[in-house]
Formats: sequence, C-alpha cells, structure tokens
Amino acid sequence: MTTTPDAVSGTNDPPPVMATKAQADGSLRLHTATLWLPVLENLRRSLVPLAVGCLVMTPPVAIAFYALFFVAPVVLYFAIRYLTLTYQIRQDALVIHTGWLARRERRIPWDRVQEAKQEQSLFGKPLGLTQLTLKTAGSDDEEASLNVITSKQADQIRHRILSGQSVAPEIQSATTTDHQAIASHSDFDESLTAKELFLGGLTSQLIAGIFGVLGAIAYFQLSWGGPFDWLGGPMDWLEHVPAPPWVAPMEQATETLRSQLPSLGPFDVLIDLVLSETMFKSVTLAVLSMIAATVAFVVRYHAYEIRRTGDRLVVAHGLLTRQESSLSRRRIQSLKLEESPLRRWAGLASIRVDNAGDHREVDENKNRSLLVPAAGRNKAIEIAEQVIGRFPIDQPGWQKVSPKAIGRGTRLGCLIYAAVLLQIASWSLILAIGLSPGFALVYLCNRQWYRHTGYRIGDHNVMYRNGWISRVTLGLPIDNIQNLRISQSPLDRRLGLATLSIDTAGQSNTGGGPVIRNLTLLTAARLRRRLAKRIANQPFRW
Repeated sequence: MTTTPDAVSGTNDPPPVMATKAQADGSLRLHTATLWLPVLENLRRSLVPLAVGCLVMTPPVAIAFYALFFVAPVVLYFAIRYLTLTYQIRQDALVIHTGWLARRERRIPWDRVQEAKQEQSLFGKPLGLTQLTLKTAGSDDEEASLNVITSKQADQIRHRILSGQSVAPEIQSATTTDHQAIASHSDFDESLTAKELFLGGLTSQLIAGIFGVLGAIAYFQLSWGGPFDWLGGPMDWLEHVPAPPWVAPMEQATETLRSQLPSLGPFDVLIDLVLSETMFKSVTLAVLSMIAATVAFVVRYHAYEIRRTGDRLVVAHGLLTRQESSLSRRRIQSLKLEESPLRRWAGLASIRVDNAGDHREVDENKNRSLLVPAAGRNKAIEIAEQVIGRFPIDQPGWQKVSPKAIGRGTRLGCLIYAAVLLQIASWSLILAIGLSPGFALVYLCNRQWYRHTGYRIGDHNVMYRNGWISRVTLGLPIDNIQNLRISQSPLDRRLGLATLSIDTAGQSNTGGGPVIRNLTLLTAARLRRRLAKRIANQPFRW
C-alpha cells in the first residue's frame, strides 16, 4: 500500500479515509464534509420548529420556507468558509488564513490558548469528524473555529496545547499520543452518577414549573379583579387552549367534591382556584416542561467526566453531541459554587469558572456549559479544590461584614413589603391585616442572610459567600486579581460603610470577582492594603 507523509506529524502512516487535503505550501483545508454536515446538524436542531411550521402552514409551504431561509444561508456560509479558510499546524503556533478578496492571517501561539473545546456531533462521530474551537485572552470572540476537521487532527492540535508548547521537535514526536492516552495518566478523575444527573435535571427547572402554576393564580386574579387589575387582561388566550382528554372527567370529579365541601368563607376562592380547569392546564404544562428539561439536561451532560492532568483540566459530556473542553488551571480567574434551594435539599451543588479568555457579551450568547452541572456537595468541593486549590467552605475562619447590613436590608425589605400590602389592602383590608406579621419575617430573613454572608482571605485564595435560601460561594486565586476598588453610595457614607470590589480578567460566567458589600470603611481600606501587598509580592507569570 502506498504511504504518504502525514501533513501534521511527518510520519509515513497511511492517510485516513476522510483525510483533509493539504496545499502545496503545507496548508490544510477544512474537511469536505463542511459543505453538508452543518446542514444536517441544523436540520436536527430545527425538527421541532419545522414540525410546528407544518401545523401552522401546509407542509410544502413550511418546507419551502425552511429551505429558503434556514438551509440555504447555512449552505452558502459554509461553502464560502470551506473555499476561503486554510490553516497550518506549526511547531509553535496554529496559523489560520481567511478571506477571499482581502486575506487575513491569524497566528495563535500554543502557550496563549486559554481553552480548547472539541465538539463531536451525532452525525460526525461515526465519520471521525469534529469541530475544534480555541479561545485566547486577547479576543472578544472565538480565536479559531475549525469546523469540520478529522478527530485525529483535532487530537494533535489539542496535544500541542496539552503537552508543552516550547519543547523540542524530537520530544514532541516521541510524545505524540491522542487524548485518550493522556487521560489514562490523569492525576484526578471524577464523573457523575445517574442519580446526580436525574436530580440535577429535575431541580434545574422545578422553580420554573412552580412559577407556571402561580401564573394560573395571576390569571384568575385578572378575571375576578383584585390586586392584579393593573396588569389588564393579556392572558385571555389561556381560556382557548384545548384541555387534555383527562380534564373533563377530572372536572366532573372535582365538581362533585366541591359540592360536598362546606363553605369556608374567604377560603372558598382558593378552593375554586385549585379545582379549576385552568389550574389543571397550568399544572400539566409545568409537569411536561419539567420532564422535557430533565431529559434535555441528562442528554446534554450524559457520561460527564472531569479529569486533571498536570496543569490541564479536561471536561467531557454529551449523548447526541459530545463536547470535550480543555483549559489551564492557572488561567482560571475565579470559581463559583452555587447551591440553589432545591439542590441544597437534594444535596447537590454546581460550579462555574471564568478564565482570562471569557468576555461577558460573548459567553452569554454562547450559553457556556457549567464546569460541574450538578454533583454531590462534597464531590463539588473536592473538584473545586482540584481547580483552584484549598476551598475551606465549611471550616472556621470566615469574617463577617458589618451588622449594620441587617438593619439596612430590613428597612429596604419592609418598604417593599409595605407597598405590596397597600396594593392588597385596596382589594381586601382583612387580608392585608392578616399578612402584616410578614414584617417580622423580613427581619428574620435578613438575620439569616447575615449569618451566611462573609469573606475569607487565605494564603493563596480570596473567598466570599452570601445568601441564605440560595447560597453562592466565590473563590479566586490572589495572584489573578487585576484591580481593587472601594466605592461608597450616599447611603453607604451615611452609615459609614463601603463596598470592596475585586476584579479579575474574566467576568462572564461567574459574574466577576467578589463584591464585598456592607464593610466598614476602615475594614475595606485595610483589606485593600492587605491584598495589594500580597499581589505585589507575587511573581508575575503568564
């Protein structure tokens, strides 16, 4: 069998069946599947909208509309991209040439790559094709997106990033392996159980389902009058939504039950609401949405695993579309451990991270995946320690903010609660009086919030936590701090308080560095001097 030198590694291995064509100067083009594979992926993601379009319009019209406005632009875009993009995998960098009339060259050194993300779709996996995306700190967009290339080439590019960017050619040739061989020597490897995936999906949208049920209450208040009159009647369409088949017999059963119940005075309104048809519709919609969200969560994070090899973290997950991201631990700017109310009840927590290549306006649009979607709390803390070092979330040593925060939050909460009671009183004075003890609840909530709010300055990390019902703990390495800022609002100056903001390079997924509010001005100034001194003593490193 005739062999040819490999365009990347220089070996005389037989070329793969789906090889990428090399140019005379050593440049590579995207795979020819670029012309049709993205179209298939776009079609798979658009099946539901296409089905809805077939119901609204006739199927031929819906298909023609879809082909003209969705398929044709995708085909045109990727055809131009295939014809105009070439790239070179060099010893020290990835070089990409784009453009037709105006050519542009982009050079990405391996040691400047913040994150490498490999995504293998349902159709690309059996063909050995994938998409590789690289991010650096100096761009507001993805630095490079190679869609579509072979998995072998993606592994070789990722290995250049993983294995040492400035090593000698003979060492790189001797150590060239795929990412599976690298994973076998991982220093840390963790995965999610089926229970964690299921509970993570269930708790991700349960609150939304509850709000869907509350929407029915708002609807009936709109129909019957009361404190929601100012909303008008935008929800009248809900009456015309067809009821499921099981609603009619259930309506008969509830009417029989209602006729047998004695009158309970003012509570009759609530009983009629619970036993109403619209409530059944809302509950059904909420349950179906939670089931769909759970299934989508399990499909997205199926076979999740996170592993650490030296300085690199590798995260892989996905059933239909397999995603694998690689990022450097020392480039991580901050880490956020989130515990929502339902996940706290289930014993779960999730983790988000920022690296220097993240930008708020870009990453919000990309809907970046969580580093850890939902794991047992102890497991999540262990992963956090693998990412940024010691993470003593449950150990003593936390410092409190000023106790004035309790009074400040209570006054604000009472003002808001008083405005709500005034609105309710215009409908029912007795009900407003009955809800007046809620002012004491506002005070108790602020006390609980104060108990669970604090900061901690460690040897290498800064940590800040807040929240009672929904808890958040934010940590970042001290040597990643970019800026320290003290600010005071007019009310802060009146109370003698200040806010210390700690900024890092990446501020999109975690919301940025800690913002420690309700500190005394003296404490804020002392913390800023302490951290500034620590930063000055840290050696600079990229």
